[in-house]
Amino acid sequence: IESYDAAKDIKDLLCVLFGFAEIDDVAQKKVARAVCLPENVTNKVHAFPQEDIETFKREAEKGDTVCQLCVLMAFTGLMPAEVFDMTLDMIDFENHRISKKAGKKTKKRKDTNIPISEYVEGILRSLAAKSENGKICPFYRDTFYDKFKETKTRLGVSNLGPYSLRHSYATLLNDSGVDLPCIQRAMRHSSVSSTLGYIDTIDSDVANANELLEARYKTAESQ
Repeated sequence: IESYDAAKDIKDLLCVLFGFAEIDDVAQKKVARAVCLPENVTNKVHAFPQEDIETFKREAEKGDTVCQLCVLMAFTGLMPAEVFDMTLDMIDFENHRISKKAGKKTKKRKDTNIPISEYVEGILRSLAAKSENGKICPFYRDTFYDKFKETKTRLGVSNLGPYSLRHSYATLLNDSGVDLPCIQRAMRHSSVSSTLGYIDTIDSDVANANELLEARYKTAESQ
């Protein structure tokens, strides 16, 4: 068995069965404890590249509902589950924010309002105008995932999941020069280490950072 999770489930079940066998004096020890599990490899979620975000944005501006939802996630850091359950009364257009009531899973997200830009406000107004069920997302979860897959194929964008759009938000902020503590607040993370896991960097980013550092000290020396 190559899957870590599947192997662990089987090992746990065997441990329980050997436990009963010990009680009935059928087995002397839990042999299942000696079962070696495969390496637990966690697949890193990547952000959609800039060109894909531009593609979603272009289609969103044409009124494509799926792409509007994608842009909403990519420009606010909302999780898919938060978008699926967001009701119209959670949007405070007057104060340019999404209510903390939309937050899910962590206390930090449940306690934090989400500021929205003028552009995102326009997307939300468009989605709200089309809403027939009092929610921003007109689709059930499974329906959205099916439509999202169809949209990716039609547009030729990267084969990534909707949660990658939250990673895109953090990466876009980082690429725009926003400092890490601010990105952490925008992502509604309690720990900056969580934020770091959402930001995609490449070797050229490090090279550019080194060039900026070198340029700064050259400027200081010339003064």
